Amino acid sequence: KSDVLSGFEEIKVCTAYKVNGQITEEVPYDLCNASVEPVYQTFKGWSADLSICRKQAELPSEFAAYVQFLEQTLNMPIHIISVGPDREQTIID
Repeated sequence: KSDVLSGFEEIKVCTAYKVNGQITEEVPYDLCNASVEPVYQTFKGWSADLSICRKQAELPSEFAAYVQFLEQTLNMPIHIISVGPDREQTIID
C-alpha cells in the first residue's frame, strides 16, 4: 500500500514513546495514568506516482530510504512492495 503515502511532505514513523519523561520502545500498559508522547523518526516524502513503477529501480530514492529503514528496524528483508490496487502493481524482488 505504498502508493497511498505519495504526496506527503514527510512520513513520520513512531519508533518509541516518552512515558512520564522516560523513553521506551514498549507501549505503556496503563495509558490513562501516564503522560505518553510518541517519538517519531521523520522521512522526506515523495510526490511520484508509485502506481506506474514496475521495478525497484523506478521507485523514488525517498521511498527506498523508507523501505531500507523498515528492513533495518524489523530486521527482515522486504521482497514484495504493493504500488497500487491491481495485481500487476506489485514489485517482487
